[in-house]
Amino acid sequence: MAGRNRGFGRWIHILVDICLIAVIVLVLCAAKPTAALGTDEDARAFQDKLEALQQRIESGERFEQSVDEKELNAYLAAKVERTRQAADAGGLNVDIDSLSVTLDEQGFVFLVVTRWRWQRVGKRISCEVRGVPRVTAGVFRIDITGSRVGRLPLPGPGAEWMASKIGTVFAQSGREREILGSLSAIELHKGQAVLRVN
Repeated sequence: MAGRNRGFGRWIHILVDICLIAVIVLVLCAAKPTAALGTDEDARAFQDKLEALQQRIESGERFEQSVDEKELNAYLAAKVERTRQAADAGGLNVDIDSLSVTLDEQGFVFLVVTRWRWQRVGKRISCEVRGVPRVTAGVFRIDITGSRVGRLPLPGPGAEWMASKIGTVFAQSGREREILGSLSAIELHKGQAVLRVN
């Protein structure tokens, strides 16, 4: 009987080890960006749109402005390239390799590919958050629908935690936050967002 219990315990131990290895493999398999990536010209076009949006908001003008996914991603890539410094994401010390956003009718996928400072071999890890932007009664918010680290999905509380860490990436993006906070509505389409102020 004792031999059977030892044999059963050994199988449980092996099963736990296999599960841990599977989790590590899923985390270390970085997701590849699928978003449309733009050019320097697209980044400049997005910058021009930001300036125009800010002017229209300040003048109290009603407007509708479309933003292409490739323009947004080119702008994010330029921002990462300009800073290229380590970011402290709320206690998670990481170097940001890339940021990208995929847009469609169901929402957005925000992907950050990072290299953790403690990694000697420079292995990249991806952090992904899926969500839907909402503007309700003049308040901008994002409803998180899921997240994952590498290929490992995170449950509800994990998704909120990951979203808060990714959100710190934009802690210094005052102008962008101000514009989002002034919108009346955001409408998403495949590869495009339409911003409205009524």
